[in-house]
Amino acid sequence: EYCQQRAGASGSSFYYSFLFLSPEKRRAITALYAFCREVDDTVDECSDPGVARAKLAWWQQEITRLFDGKPEHPVTRALQPALRAHDLDQTDFNEIIAGMEMDLDRSRYANFQELAIYCQRVASAVGLLSAKIFGYQDPRTADYARDLGMAEVLLPPDSEDAQSLADSIKKARAAAQKQTRKKPASGKP
Repeated sequence: EYCQQRAGASGSSFYYSFLFLSPEKRRAITALYAFCREVDDTVDECSDPGVARAKLAWWQQEITRLFDGKPEHPVTRALQPALRAHDLDQTDFNEIIAGMEMDLDRSRYANFQELAIYCQRVASAVGLLSAKIFGYQDPRTADYARDLGMAEVLLPPDSEDAQSLADSIKKARAAAQKQTRKKPASGKP
C-alpha cells in the first residue's frame, strides 16, 4: 500500500500504465518505482548534500539488508518477493543509488564516457530491472533497455529525435506482437 501511494503521488503516467499488468508484476514494478522515487527525492528534496549522502548511505545498507533477506523499509519489503521471482540484481540497485550520488557531485560531465556512466546508473539500471520484471526473453532486450536509458537522459522529451525514438519503439513493439501471434501453440518458433 505504501508503494502504491508513493508511486501514485508522483503524478507520473507510469503508475497508471502499471494497472494493466498482472497483480504480481504490478506489485513488483510499483515497488521498484517507489524505490526510485525514494532515492531520487532524497537528492532532489534535501537541501543539505551531507544529509542527502547520509540518506543514500542508509539506502545502500537497506539494499544489502534486502538481499540478505532482512529489509526494514516498506519499499524494500515490497521488493523482496520480486528478487527471486524476477532474478533482480543487487548491482542494478547499487547503480541507481550511485547515480543519485553523482547528482550531488555535479551536473555537467567532462566527456561522453563520464556521461554514459551517469546514464547507465540513473536510467539504464532502472530499465534493466523493469525488463526483468516484465519478463523479457529475448537477450537483445537488455541492450535495448540500456540504449533506451541513455536516450531517456540525453534526448529532451519534446525533441524531434525523441519523437523518432518513440516511433521506432512503437514499430518494434508492433513487429514483436505480430511475430508473437505467428508462433505455433507450443510457443516455440
